[in-house]
Amino acid sequence: MTREGRLDLAVRIAAEFSARDMRSHLPPLRRYYADVRDGREPQPWNDDLVVDWAMAFRVPPFDHAVEVRPMRSDCTCETAEHAAGRPMRFPGGCIVSCPCMRAAVARAAS
Repeated sequence: MTREGRLDLAVRIAAEFSARDMRSHLPPLRRYYADVRDGREPQPWNDDLVVDWAMAFRVPPFDHAVEVRPMRSDCTCETAEHAAGRPMRFPGGCIVSCPCMRAAVARAAS
């Protein structure tokens, strides 16, 4: 992704954080933005984390990167491994990793 693309993505994610009253996430995202803008290695957030948030919020071009299922929907693999770990939670949903599909699944509140 280009530097301009990274900056644009950060701006769009900031809007999502604000809309969800997740303002505590804005300071590290602002630092990420400033680091990228100034050509430094972003700290403490990196590109991977920013893309994870873009997938969670379904921000283009990551709007179809993960499958969306209703909260508490069961996985067809019938393993409990993915139920224990919720790497990302946010108002209205979370991202759950499913080992059988080797993919992330967004769980949206219904």
